[in-house]
Amino acid sequence: NRHKRHPHHRHRIYPVISRRTLMLDVAIATGMGVAMLLELTLDPEPGFGSIATTVLMAAPLACRRRFPLSAHAVNSFALVVQANFFFVGGIYTYSNLISTFSVGTYATQKRSIAGLATAMLAVAGYFLTVETSIAAMPAIVAFLWTIAWGSGYSATRRSELVQEAQAREAAQAVAEERS
Repeated sequence: NRHKRHPHHRHRIYPVISRRTLMLDVAIATGMGVAMLLELTLDPEPGFGSIATTVLMAAPLACRRRFPLSAHAVNSFALVVQANFFFVGGIYTYSNLISTFSVGTYATQKRSIAGLATAMLAVAGYFLTVETSIAAMPAIVAFLWTIAWGSGYSATRRSELVQEAQAREAAQAVAEERS
């Protein structure tokens, strides 16, 4: 089972994450953060706002498996703020793409769908002031983000269906042995 109850919260279910997986996520967050900060050096006057939104885009990647919707919401909000008020960079969008895939993969079904809506709002918010020479670019990006989300979502749901089928088969085998 991917989730377990936290001992102090009977109603909350947290995903089981190994130390190795957590370290991998911290490395991804750190790598993305460094890459985004390096890209920020292209801004002639990077200010506190640019740096803060960069950190707000990178840091949630470290907890994208444990709190996928929250991490995605923070990442998406920071992306929109960064693009509309501070600096438009290319690497920033990949941070949000990773976040979108993660919410599709690791969130519960309802939260995952809310994550897709968040991703579409982020894409729309990003293109509020970001100009592009390709008129269809917002639709293309929305399509690509939907594919990323759908890849994670479908793989997870398929895995859940297989686990449920295996559990039914095991229960049926036990019932047949008892009779």
